[in-house]
Order: sequence, then C-alpha cells, then structure tokens
Amino acid sequence: MLDEDKVKELMNNRNYDEFKDRFGPASDSVRRGKTYRLKIAEEQAEKPRPEKEKIIESTNEFLEACGLIPIKNDDSIFENPASITEEELEERVLTRFENYDGTGKSLQDVKDIVWMKFTKDGHLGVVAASFDIGFDIPKDDDDFNGQVSGVKKMPSSSGIIVYDLFKKRLCEKWNESFVLIFPLIGIPVGKDGNPVDRRNYECGIGNYLIEKEVPILDYYSHRLGPVRKIEI
Repeated sequence: MLDEDKVKELMNNRNYDEFKDRFGPASDSVRRGKTYRLKIAEEQAEKPRPEKEKIIESTNEFLEACGLIPIKNDDSIFENPASITEEELEERVLTRFENYDGTGKSLQDVKDIVWMKFTKDGHLGVVAASFDIGFDIPKDDDDFNGQVSGVKKMPSSSGIIVYDLFKKRLCEKWNESFVLIFPLIGIPVGKDGNPVDRRNYECGIGNYLIEKEVPILDYYSHRLGPVRKIEI
C-alpha cells in the first residue's frame, strides 16, 4: 500500500549496506578492486527480468502516489536517443511533456526527470535522475579502473557494472535503441519551503521497483548522494 508514510520511507531510504554480512563492508565505488556493488549486480543479473511495461506501470504507481502526473506507456519511451545530440533529445523531451495530456502542466526543467536504461537482453541497468543520459561502457580493464591517460571522464558506475557482467557472460551490453524517461511534473514544495529534490524521487522509484521484485543491475545508484530527508 503506497500511502504517504510509505512514499516518504521509500524516498528517504539511502541505506546501501544491507548485504555487508555476505560481501563485507559496503563501498559506493566500483573501481580499483572494490567489488561490493559488482557482486550484488551478479545476483541481480540472475533474477527474472520483467517486461518494461511492468516497470512503467510500477513507476507510474509511485508518481501518482506522490501527487505527480503519471505518464502513458508510449510517452515514456524515447527511441534511439544515442543517435541524436543531447540538445535534440532535450527538445524532444520538453516538447512531449508540454501541457502534458491536456493537464495544463508542463516539464519546466529537463533535469527534473527520472530515466532508465536497459541491456540488450532486457536487464534494467540503472534508475537515475537529471539529464545525464548516456550509454558509456569501458573499452578494456584499464578504462574500467579509470587508468587510461588523457581520459577526461571515467565510465559511469552502471557502465562499469555492465562491462563486468558482460565479461562474465551474465548480460549483454547497453540497448541504445530506447530509454525510459519519466518527467516529474508538479513537484511540490516541502514543509521546509523548498521543492522536493528530484533525487528523492529517483531514490523512491528505485526502491519501489526493488520492492516490486524488479532487479536493477546498478542496485544502489539511486540511493547515493547526500539529499535532505523530505517532509511533504
């Protein structure tokens, strides 16, 4: 039951050491010998993969419980995002969610989204907020550890996780043919007078999907980062 207390619990739960009895102390790193998140990813990769329609449905349940506008199935699917520029994708997103579904409400800031990407064999790779959508993956083990000279930006944690699982034949590489994007339309102001942080929605959606038995390869990405507790 997604009542107000449950929603706040999911949005505020940033604990990521629940597997420490089996895997040792938690670390938010996936580089230079840190294997905690990689081991959990292996377990996630072995679990049944739900259809993306179930993921869309569950995400909409959470958005609606938060008082935000749920998104029609097809409207959350953006095809071939890797084939266009970031500016073109931004325009697509803002246009699609302008006066959404005749509500008179629009997505004001393209960063106020939660997005999800998948592997070619259907694993949900990550639940993320903001507009940093990408499909990076290490080229080799040196790149995995961020040791390639002259590299300005190291591969993302989710890219490193998928690279590691691909080497172990536990999953395929990123599916660049689509990405799911959920706009956070109608973000309320909390009791502290500030709008609720989009990272709280990222955290809540990721935690809710896990409760709905949706495996996520980058199991903790949505929980990382210092975000204030919310009181809506």
